[in-house]
Amino acid sequence: LTSGVTTDAVIPYTAIDIKGFRVGMSYDVTISKLKQSGSAVGGIEFSITYTGKKRNYYSRHEPLVPRF
Repeated sequence: LTSGVTTDAVIPYTAIDIKGFRVGMSYDVTISKLKQSGSAVGGIEFSITYTGKKRNYYSRHEPLVPRF
């Protein structure tokens, strides 16, 4: 029986917020002995996410919540 949690990859991620968008880059590194589909050990991935306008987090009615 498995718990559904695997440790077959490490994925470092970095991003920058630019005018309502978050542009990110990650690299999927295989660390297990799973059969690899090719000669590469990992793969680079790019992402663009719409984040919208930044809110005033110091508002009296909104709690201060960190964003990641």
